[in-house]
Amino acid sequence: MRNMLKLPLVFAFLGLVAGSAMAQSPKESAETVKAAAMEPTSEADSQQRRNDLRAALKAQTSVAIKSEPSAAAGRQLTPQERADLRQQLRQQ
Repeated sequence: MRNMLKLPLVFAFLGLVAGSAMAQSPKESAETVKAAAMEPTSEADSQQRRNDLRAALKAQTSVAIKSEPSAAAGRQLTPQERADLRQQLRQQ
């Protein structure tokens, strides 16, 4: 009978400990983020980050351009198809 009373008390205690630990984590991490955001950054660091980001974006766009099939390699319209398209556009 005593063991049956101890078990809920143990689980309640563990729940409180876990709940308080989880409640404190976001506060600490938010304070860390705020402190990091308030740190003064030098102009050289800012410029270096900009250059790194610019280089990464250029690399991504060059890869994307290379992976896309070129428009010139696509199928060309015949003169009849172009005439039909022009006529359809005029009718609209």
